[in-house]
Amino acid sequence: MKFLVIFFLDIFDFFYRLNLINFLKKNNIQKFNTIFDIGAHKGESIKFFNKYFKVNKIYSFEPSPINFQYLQKYIKRKKFKSLVILENIGLGIRSEKKILNQTIESSSSTFNEINYDSKYFKKKKNY
Repeated sequence: MKFLVIFFLDIFDFFYRLNLINFLKKNNIQKFNTIFDIGAHKGESIKFFNKYFKVNKIYSFEPSPINFQYLQKYIKRKKFKSLVILENIGLGIRSEKKILNQTIESSSSTFNEINYDSKYFKKKKNY
């Protein structure tokens, strides 16, 4: 079940990124001086922008200590064209300390309270 859920998420992500590439290239946007990657997760956006565009600098913010540790190792292993600056914090409208509810499927981690009775959570939990 886990493989199936991740497979479908990857398909949706693929089409989203394809639309983004087409939109940016159609509007003749091929270079970025700076990109702010809010919620860097495991470096998907860093990889994407380095593959398809010229980017000078990427500031990546990831509040999860688990994901951030993975991200640090990933960035160290890869030779990106862009300068990547990592920050282990979340960004929001207020300056405050919050508890991150880390889930097993890390892309669903949230600062919001988790509704353990929701259908969404039950589906995520079972894979």
